[in-house]
Amino acid sequence: MKEAIVDFETNYDKEVSVVDLGTPNYVRLSNAYVVGVMVDGEARCGEIKEMAEFCGNLAKDPTVKPVAANSNFDQAWWESLFEPFKPDWHCLLDHSAFHQFPRNLAGLAGVVLGEKVDKSLRDDMKGKRYEDLPKEEQVQLQEYCLNDVVKEAECLSRLAPMSAFEERVAAHTRMISRRGVAINLDLVESDKTKLEAMRFDAFKKIPWHADEKPLSYNALVKYCNARNIPVPKSLAKTDEECADLMTDNAELSEVVGQMRRFRRANAMIKKIATLRERTTPEGILPLEILYCAAPHTRRWSSKGFNIQNLDKEPLITRAAVSEGQEDETVWTRSWIVPRPGKIFLIRDYSQVEPRVLNWLAGNDELLEAMRLGYSYYEAYARIARDWKGAPGTIKAEYGKQKYTLLKNECLGLGYGMGADKFVNYAAQNGNEISFEAAKAVVDGFRAGNTKVTKFWRRLDGLIVTAARDKSRHLALDMPSGDLLQYFNIRTNSRGYEGFVTKNDFGQQSRQPRLWGGTLAENVTQRAARDILANAVVNLEAAGIAVAFHCHDEVICEVDIDNKEDAAAEADRILKTPPEWAEGLPLGVEGDFAEAYTK
Repeated sequence: MKEAIVDFETNYDKEVSVVDLGTPNYVRLSNAYVVGVMVDGEARCGEIKEMAEFCGNLAKDPTVKPVAANSNFDQAWWESLFEPFKPDWHCLLDHSAFHQFPRNLAGLAGVVLGEKVDKSLRDDMKGKRYEDLPKEEQVQLQEYCLNDVVKEAECLSRLAPMSAFEERVAAHTRMISRRGVAINLDLVESDKTKLEAMRFDAFKKIPWHADEKPLSYNALVKYCNARNIPVPKSLAKTDEECADLMTDNAELSEVVGQMRRFRRANAMIKKIATLRERTTPEGILPLEILYCAAPHTRRWSSKGFNIQNLDKEPLITRAAVSEGQEDETVWTRSWIVPRPGKIFLIRDYSQVEPRVLNWLAGNDELLEAMRLGYSYYEAYARIARDWKGAPGTIKAEYGKQKYTLLKNECLGLGYGMGADKFVNYAAQNGNEISFEAAKAVVDGFRAGNTKVTKFWRRLDGLIVTAARDKSRHLALDMPSGDLLQYFNIRTNSRGYEGFVTKNDFGQQSRQPRLWGGTLAENVTQRAARDILANAVVNLEAAGIAVAFHCHDEVICEVDIDNKEDAAAEADRILKTPPEWAEGLPLGVEGDFAEAYTK
């Protein structure tokens, strides 16, 4: 099968931009003026009308596979103008991300070609229209587009192939982004009204609202100084100093609380504006889920309206003022709904990371206990605490506080967390513990989990070896058969550091504290992601539509009339590990829902 490299040039300005509108609405409201195509080593480029016959004939050839840098973008333009291709599109930047190379053409060309790709001409076209340009500038734009398809073809030729499985995962990720999810627009509008009322109420309760901006830190300083109230350096909810000051001073607590209410309402109103702008006239929100967004763990992330980062709990916009009343709330997740005749089947992997960590470390005793019906926490307690209870009884036997601390220990210490961090981790998860007690827990965990600590040390040794090697490159063979890589490993003041994207030395790529615990975390997260990816493509192959997925959670859209059969099949698929993870006990939990919930 031969490849056709495709690249469109399109109009954009401040009002009409793919960044704001998403691809379908952008294609509907903008226009493409030039398309470049390279096939069989021949590149050509021209205005849409000039290329129409050639492109139409090309699409009819079943032996031609279309390729584009960002294939969902170019596929949408192609199918709005020409006959669709029969083979599936291939995405060059997904291919690049598979190898832990940059997710942009300029960065990819730098890695595989050692060249720079100048994108300034495209940037300069913002707010301009191709048809209004002088002929010589139009020619320059066509040459620019032609150069892009040539460079994309060169990059593709230099890249080693993706694995067949990851090709399926990438294609599925792009497909669910195109398919999108349904939005309850009536609820969104109703919630917007609640949020506007919350914002106005908070605004009026901020003492300086008539004279200063409501979120002015300087205004807060003046207010506090005039009343001899200590001023917090940060208003973040996670700031301990601010929390302490608010606890000690009711007046400060009220003012900061109203500022936070105003900010939160304002942010959610902006989120609604983003949602409305990107939702199609049919009420569908196309998604922008990125394949291999975290290059080393290959976990996904979401752009635009970030469906993977919605509120875990409803926001109280107006508290009940009398007995019998209910709080007035807004929950962003409830805006996402199934299509007519469908219902959501939401399933979440149970403690998948610690299960995978112990499988990687070879802790067969713990895994066998789970196969016998013990939960992960019970299996851990049997080994680390010599607990002798029956399956399903530990929560009642331990009581809430002791059981919560056990969960904190099970989930928090597998990647080398120390006592000081465990104090904060436990507090965030409902338990107050002293440093001395935390140290005892940490020491006990490490003494009782020698297979896990040996796993850390083994990975530590690989880091040291890689740092001493001339390449400074660490490539770990994952159980799935693919690689997890770190580049430019070197010493720093804390030990070792490395980078997860080749030739990218920015903060998002940098791993500033690289040691066995970090590596254990990354390897575990990658294997857990691979297990989820395997389930996702198998669910879709079985006819169970995956609306989207979030961390260790899968949100499926199934027929209401066949929901129980679909749930049984989904559970079978989710609990069946890939061939390379034979023996790993997996558990899932969840329910049906008429909107996205947690």
